[in-house]
Amino acid sequence: MDYEHIKGVFERLQSRFGWEPMTEADLTIGVKLDGQSVTLEPGGQFELSGAPLTTLHQTCAEVNSHLYQSKTIGEELGIGFLGVGFDPKWSIEQIPVMPKDRYRLMKAYMPTVGTRGLDMMFRTCTIQVNLDFESEQDMIEKFRIGLALQPIAVALFANSPFVEGKPTGFLSTRALAREQQQQRQQQTSAAAAAALAAAGFGSSRLQRQQQASAAAGFSGSSGSSSGSGSGSGSGSSRLQQRQLQQRQQRQQQASTVRLPGVCDGDAPEATSGREMPLVTSDRQISGDVWTDVDAARTGNLPFVFEPDMSFEKYVDYAMDVPMYFVYRKGQYINALGQSWRDFMEGKLPALPGQRPTMGDWENHLTTIFPEVRLKKFLEMRGADGGPWRMICALPALWVGLIYEPQAQAEALDLISSWSQDDRDYLRNEVPRLGLATPFKGGTVQDVALKVLAIAQGGLDRRGYDEGHFLKQLHVIAESGMSPASHLLQLYGSSWGHSVDPLFKEFMY
Repeated sequence: MDYEHIKGVFERLQSRFGWEPMTEADLTIGVKLDGQSVTLEPGGQFELSGAPLTTLHQTCAEVNSHLYQSKTIGEELGIGFLGVGFDPKWSIEQIPVMPKDRYRLMKAYMPTVGTRGLDMMFRTCTIQVNLDFESEQDMIEKFRIGLALQPIAVALFANSPFVEGKPTGFLSTRALAREQQQQRQQQTSAAAAAALAAAGFGSSRLQRQQQASAAAGFSGSSGSSSGSGSGSGSGSSRLQQRQLQQRQQRQQQASTVRLPGVCDGDAPEATSGREMPLVTSDRQISGDVWTDVDAARTGNLPFVFEPDMSFEKYVDYAMDVPMYFVYRKGQYINALGQSWRDFMEGKLPALPGQRPTMGDWENHLTTIFPEVRLKKFLEMRGADGGPWRMICALPALWVGLIYEPQAQAEALDLISSWSQDDRDYLRNEVPRLGLATPFKGGTVQDVALKVLAIAQGGLDRRGYDEGHFLKQLHVIAESGMSPASHLLQLYGSSWGHSVDPLFKEFMY
């Protein structure tokens, strides 16, 4: 579906429900209202970024209002909305690029640093939760829980088993990239280095820790907010070298167990029996498409578990991530692959003599895509997009785990014995095996049941009557059947090996 169709949705959101336009180059690229925004992602996905709210009831009401408005307008315009982790039918070539200069820059750059960057941009969709922290130590604890337990969320929400009409062998297809990445990692790093060197981009320079702190702009907040949403210029930074070594080690250690039973696939979504255009809603990058997007800006961030983890350490990591752009006077200036550290010294090739603003730093942080991302809050980024009834369950899971002191302590204790190899193993295997992934003498299903018990206790002790939002996750964990497993069963039986019924049966 092209921009002109989507523009019609934005126009009716404004005229019917009072949203205000967000524009770029005189084009409406989003709308905003009461602290919320609905923005346009690269392949036409809609992303709701919710306002900071206190309870899950408020967050769920906000999401339901957005989906009701979108569904109402979509039915009038012949547009359907579907929540899945990966586009189940269309190829990248069939998906038009939305008219945002940022996405044009990313589309050109992504293939030089990984094999799955364009998939991430154009064909993925998920649910994202943003959570506050009270202090640096609180941030560190929540960050560690988020990274360690992100694969558990992947297993519970896995909902992307199809690509271009066929099962992929994964429950969360973003993981499909892992097999290709392990073969391509060295050559893509070399290709990126060669491309950037040919463009004359300089290498990064070390900055004083005081400069790093000044650039960070991080601050803790004691408020409660949950919402659903999303190196060097030479390509040879310390970060990239470290990540390459870790990936080579994981390649040697990775399990080769395959998903038993069912099909070779993972997740929900396909094309429509009604022949209605599709807009995927509540986008967020799903599964391990991320593992071969760009090694410099994605991954599991082992340094978060090191004893000296701090705001400054994250800033140091972020400054080593190659830049995408600088936004000036309504224009995106191409700074692909250039060094933030050079920018700090006024030596950025794209803007010689200029130094960054806080707005530039905030923009740069949005171009980093780890499993959990730190800004002025923590973003939990692992779960596939899913059916309407599942959306409120994700903030419930994370709020229950890390927004109540006893639950947070219990979650930390649960993961305290896990090594980096354990965390990497889960990240590598869960997108394929889901809850059936073997782990420490049991399965991920066993871990998921413990995690849900902790989250349930946390929600109950919060005292807002929020525990029922976990109901769907209890059903999944107890049965061992993720949304993807259910879709694969339908695909192999009543759907007659076609993904088209997805549109009729799972449309919002």
